[in-house]
Parts: sequence; C-alpha cells; structure tokens
Amino acid sequence: SGRTLLALPTTHSLGDLARALARPWSLPAYVHVYFHDTDLLDARRRAALPWLLRLLARVAAPADPAALLADAGRLPERAWADVARA
Repeated sequence: SGRTLLALPTTHSLGDLARALARPWSLPAYVHVYFHDTDLLDARRRAALPWLLRLLARVAAPADPAALLADAGRLPERAWADVARA
C-alpha cells in the first residue's frame, strides 16, 4: 500500500539472549526478547526464562514504550523485502 508500518524488530530468542549476555557490550540499544509458548513446555527453557530476564535487567534498563515511539521518527526506514521472512 505504500504506507509506513512502525515495528520494533524482535532481536533475541532465549538462546540468542543467553549468548549475548555472555558479552553484554554487544547488546543493541533496544533488546526485544521473544519466546514461544512451546518454550515453556521445555523444562530447561522454562527455567532459563526468569534467569535470563533477571540477568538482562542487571545490564540494561527497561525502555519506556512512549520513548520508543518518539524515537521511531529517527529510526531508519527499511524496505519490507529486507525484513520480511520468506
């Protein structure tokens, strides 16, 4: 349609977050962690989730959604083809 879609990209799965927290200087300015309900069925992943989030909270401050929206005007635009998964 040619209209703009504002989106906060998902940056880290649980495994990606665990690896990134081993080198916290490599974390981007915003970290958007995702997990699936099936991750909660696996005992190791279920146990890792609160541990990883507590560790993330020690190295990064929570973001204010309103501030993220305010920053959206300064973020680069990406073509849909560059971000869409096939």
